[in-house]
Amino acid sequence: EGGIGEENASAKDRQGLYYRVYGNGPQKVLMVMGLSASSAGWEYLLPFLAGNGSGYTVAVFDNRGIGKSLSPNDTEQYSMRIFAADTI
Repeated sequence: EGGIGEENASAKDRQGLYYRVYGNGPQKVLMVMGLSASSAGWEYLLPFLAGNGSGYTVAVFDNRGIGKSLSPNDTEQYSMRIFAADTI
């Protein structure tokens, strides 16, 4: 993580979403990876987006069923409405 981020357990324990927060700037940015890709896909951009003096705090997360987030067995838990709610 290049020393710019801190790894966090999920703030939404009931969904088991894995996320990381980088930087400490006043501008907040949420990076949402497309379906079937994990937050690791942002790895090479994070030093530029959240590095020292960038002015940004950047959060990345794994959508449910991807990467280190929980993978519910119930297929009804994989809708665009639920994915959108997970980002809030």
